[in-house]
Amino acid sequence: MHCPKCGAKIDEKDNFCPKCGARIERNLIKDNTPILTLKPTFVSPVIILSGLVYKTFISFSAGLFIGILLDLFLPNVKFVSQIRHTKIGLFSNFLFYLIAPPILIFIFVIIFSYFFKKYIYKNSEYRFYKTRYEDTNRNSFRYSNVKNVNLNISILQKIFNLGTITITLSNPEHISLQNEIVAIDEVKLENIKNPEEVYKKIKEIIVI
Repeated sequence: MHCPKCGAKIDEKDNFCPKCGARIERNLIKDNTPILTLKPTFVSPVIILSGLVYKTFISFSAGLFIGILLDLFLPNVKFVSQIRHTKIGLFSNFLFYLIAPPILIFIFVIIFSYFFKKYIYKNSEYRFYKTRYEDTNRNSFRYSNVKNVNLNISILQKIFNLGTITITLSNPEHISLQNEIVAIDEVKLENIKNPEEVYKKIKEIIVI
């Protein structure tokens, strides 16, 4: 259990937060049984193609930068310098410095983001209680602080019957994350199966 004001870890018997002194509402302590539990759905095409333009831009920008650095430093190597003075060397030099690094970095970004998302999704769970919300990312808020709930379905998500539900808060909630206090003003439930049905259930739970 975490303090709804500062995010510090508290005991179930605490009436006040030991860190910020905020009063802990007892109904939040007793509310320990989720009435709705959700998990993100991992679908490979959605994960790979989501944000593809951004991934491509970052990959090729970083790749060109690395290519320029290689072009500046590798010619000082005697073997490389000899190859560059041939016609084949000039062509291969262009391919290596301007094409190879961006492509290699792009492949790395796609593979890394794929397995990173797979790990995150496997360990993610969204839990809706009677009066509050918590998830495995340590996000927590009371329904009385919810400003709006929106459903977004991209063309790609629609093919696989998925959607993203965004819950916007009226006032930022503070959570403890890696020994730092972080303020959150919205929570996104990514790639939820049967999004329209789930969206209606969440709207029924969270009365705005």
